[in-house]
Amino acid sequence: MHIVLLRRGSRALILPGGKDLIDCPLLVRHWLGAPDTRCATELTRDTPLPGIAPPVVLAEVLQKGFCALDVYGVVHGFESPLQADFTD
Repeated sequence: MHIVLLRRGSRALILPGGKDLIDCPLLVRHWLGAPDTRCATELTRDTPLPGIAPPVVLAEVLQKGFCALDVYGVVHGFESPLQADFTD
């Protein structure tokens, strides 16, 4: 899967390729803040992510349209009535 990786300090946000931070729910944008870095790359089930299971990351991206990560792993709890549409 083509992805976009946004980072700020110990936080990272993985989005589907072609999407950007503005496409995420407001709570997610506030959680990350202004990204320090942005890079486009590829993520597979076999991509080495120390301490993080790539299939979980892929599932989050496919289900929610993003995957938020911090030093503890996948971040949950971004419940918002304003969910972006990642189906196009």
